[in-house]
Amino acid sequence: MFDGPPDEVREDLEQNLIYCDAMVMVCAENASWARTQLRLVHKLTPRRARPVPPIPVIDLSPARRPTLGMHGLETVMIAAAAGIKPETLQCLSNCLRL
Repeated sequence: MFDGPPDEVREDLEQNLIYCDAMVMVCAENASWARTQLRLVHKLTPRRARPVPPIPVIDLSPARRPTLGMHGLETVMIAAAAGIKPETLQCLSNCLRL
């Protein structure tokens, strides 16, 4: 949901994170945005019926980061500074068990 009152947009996002089967994050230069999103997932974890599966993070930034420094959530960093290539998609598929 992209339009509507901020509280409704936020509630929609939270409900999506509570009931989703998988999450994929794409980040580039703004690691603080990615960390904020992961903190929200971590905060909502107790409201989920199932544990949060590992979260693949497609890292498009030119400076490779080994992790986002988050504890309590498993992330799988997928380097993609050169763009999304077949091996990137294969790694993503493996993480999601497709």
